[in-house]
Amino acid sequence: MEKKLWPRLALLGFLLVTATAYLLPSVVSKESLPTWFTRNFNKQILKGLDLAGGVYLEYHVDLDVAIEEKMERIGADIRSRMAEKMRKPLGRSKDDAMEDLLSVEADASEVTVICRGKAKKYITLAKSAAKNGGYMETKTPVVSVVSMSKSSGRAVFRMDPDQSKKIEDDALRQARETIQTRVDEFGVAGADVMRREDSIIVELPGLSGDYIKRVKDRLGQAARLEFKIVDDGSAKFEKIATLIVGLQENRRRSQLPAEVVGVFMENPTGKKWRWRPAYRNLAKLKVKVGDVVTRGGRRRYDVYCQFPTSIKPTVENFLRKLNETPALAAYKIPNDRDVGFGPPDRPGKQKSTDKKASVLRTYFLHRVAGVTGEYLDDAGVTYDEKGQAIVTFRFGRAGEKKFRALTKKNIQRKMAIILDKIVKSAPVIQSEIGARGQITLGGMKSARERQQEAKDISSILKAGSLPAPMSLEFEQQVGPKLGHDAIAKGEMALLIGSILVVLFMAVYYRGSGIIAVICLTLNLVFVLAILAAYQARLTLPGIAGIVLTVGMAVDANVIIFERIREELRLGKTPRAAIDAGYSRAFWTIIDAQVTTAIAGFVLAQYGSGPIKGFAVTLLIGIICSVYTGVFVSRIFFDFLTKKTKMEELSI
Repeated sequence: MEKKLWPRLALLGFLLVTATAYLLPSVVSKESLPTWFTRNFNKQILKGLDLAGGVYLEYHVDLDVAIEEKMERIGADIRSRMAEKMRKPLGRSKDDAMEDLLSVEADASEVTVICRGKAKKYITLAKSAAKNGGYMETKTPVVSVVSMSKSSGRAVFRMDPDQSKKIEDDALRQARETIQTRVDEFGVAGADVMRREDSIIVELPGLSGDYIKRVKDRLGQAARLEFKIVDDGSAKFEKIATLIVGLQENRRRSQLPAEVVGVFMENPTGKKWRWRPAYRNLAKLKVKVGDVVTRGGRRRYDVYCQFPTSIKPTVENFLRKLNETPALAAYKIPNDRDVGFGPPDRPGKQKSTDKKASVLRTYFLHRVAGVTGEYLDDAGVTYDEKGQAIVTFRFGRAGEKKFRALTKKNIQRKMAIILDKIVKSAPVIQSEIGARGQITLGGMKSARERQQEAKDISSILKAGSLPAPMSLEFEQQVGPKLGHDAIAKGEMALLIGSILVVLFMAVYYRGSGIIAVICLTLNLVFVLAILAAYQARLTLPGIAGIVLTVGMAVDANVIIFERIREELRLGKTPRAAIDAGYSRAFWTIIDAQVTTAIAGFVLAQYGSGPIKGFAVTLLIGIICSVYTGVFVSRIFFDFLTKKTKMEELSI
C-alpha cells in the first residue's frame, strides 16, 4: 500500500510546480522573473472585452454577391465551352473571343447566355455545355434551365436552391475562419470571432486606438486577389476615349450627335457648350496612348485614361452613365468587360508629395478573373533589385494548373494583378508562368510604409480572401473603467465566498475541514493555471464561473466526510472508515459532476461570448474539483493514517 502513496505525492508535486510556473507570469511582472523562466513560461490569463476594454465589431456578409459571383464563373465556363464548338462552323479562328456573337449576363442567382445574329441557332449548345461542365448532375444539380429560345438566342439558367443555401453556409463559415486567421496573424491576444446568422462578430480586447484602427481596416479588407487579362488595344475602349476627347475639344465636339453631348454638357445660350456641374471634372481627364499591339490581325494602340485621384468619383459616374443612357448605347461597356483602376501614383515629372497631385490610370479588363486568390498556398514579403518590398505568392497544384493555362493562352498580353479591385500591376506575359508570382506595390509611399503594406497584404493573403464583401454594421468601443470595477467586485465576491466556505469547513469538520480548505486552494491554483496555460480570456461570466466553482468545490468533500462519519458511528477504525467512505461516495460524486459537465458542455458548444466564457471556466472547475476533492484529499488522509498511525480522526 505504501508504494501507491509516493507516486501520487510525486504527481501532485509535479502538477503543483507546473501550475505555479504557468500562473506566475499572470500575478508577477515579467521583468521581475528570470529570463530563462519567461522564455519557457510566458503565457498569461487574458482579460476579456468587458474587463480590459477594447472594441466590438459586427460585420454583415453580403451573401448575394457570393452567389452572383458563382453564377458569373459558371456563365463564363458555359460560354467558353460553347465558343469552342461554335468557332469552326462560324468560320472563326481558335483565338477569336466571339464577343460580338456570344456573351453572358449574371444577375443574382440567374445567368443568361446570349447568342446574336447568325449564332442564335447555336443557343441549344448551352444546355450540353452546362452538363459537360458538371453543373446539371442528376443528384446534385448546381443550375437548372429556366428558359431557352432559338428565336431570341437566349438561355436562362437558375441556381438550385439547395446549392444557394450551401454557398451561403460555406461563405459564412469561410468568412469566420478567415477573420479568425487574420486576427491570429495580427497577434491580437484574447480576440473572439463568432458567427451569428449572416453576421460575423469580432471582439478585440485591450487594444490601443491606433492599433484598433489598423486591425479594423485589415479585417474588413476583402483581400480578393484576381488575375484578369487586359484587353489592350480594344476598339471599344478606343471609341470611349474618342468620346472623351470629342467632349473636351470644340472642333471634334461638333462631329458628335447633340443628344450624346447633351448628356454631359449643356448649351443654354445656343452658342457655346459648357460642362454640366456633375461632369465638370471630366475636363481634367487625359487620354494617353501606350504600346502598339496586334489584335485580330490589325495593329492597334493601347489607349487608356489618366486623371487626378480627386476626380475618381466623376470618372466612375461617367462610366456608369455610358451603360445606363440609351443615347450612349454605342459607347456602352460590354457585359464581359470592366474598367479597373491602378493605385495612386505621381506623374513622371511631378515632384510634389501632395496627395492631390497623385494620378490614377484605367485598365480595360476581361470581367471574369482567369484565376483567383482562393488557389493560393502561401504568401510572403521579399525585396526587388531596388530594395523595395514586394509581395510574393505561391499557388497550390490546382492553382498552378489554372495559372499555367491562363498565361500560356495569353502570351504577349498584359495580365492585371488585382487586389480588392485595385490593379497593383499589369505586366506583359512573356512566357508560361508556373506556381510562383509577385505583386509590385505602386503608389506614393515611403519605404517603411511600403514594407508595412507588404507585410499586411501577405498576412491577409495567407489567411485567405473573404468569400463575399463585408460591411461594418455596428461598432462599439468599451472603456476599461467598467473592467476595473468589475474585477474589483469579482475579487470581493470571490474573497467573501472563499472565507465563508473556509470558516464553515473548519468549524463543522474540524481537522478534516482544514484538508478540504487546502484542496480548495489547490483547486483554485489549478483552475487559474489552466486558464493561463491556454491564454484563456477571462470575462465577467468567467469570474462568475470561478466563484461558482469555489462553492461547488467542497461538495465532494462534504459527501465523503458524511460517509466517513457514518462508518465511524458503526465502530470502524479511521483507516477502514476512510476506505469505505471514499469507495461509497465516489460514484455519487462522479454522477453529480457529470450531469453538471453535460450542461456546461452544451453551453460551451452552442453558446457564444459570455455564455461560452462561463461554461469553459465551469468545465475546468469541475475537472479540477474532482481531482482535488477526491484524489488529493485522499492523499492527505492516507498519509495521516499510514505514516502517523492516527487512531482518532478529527471530522
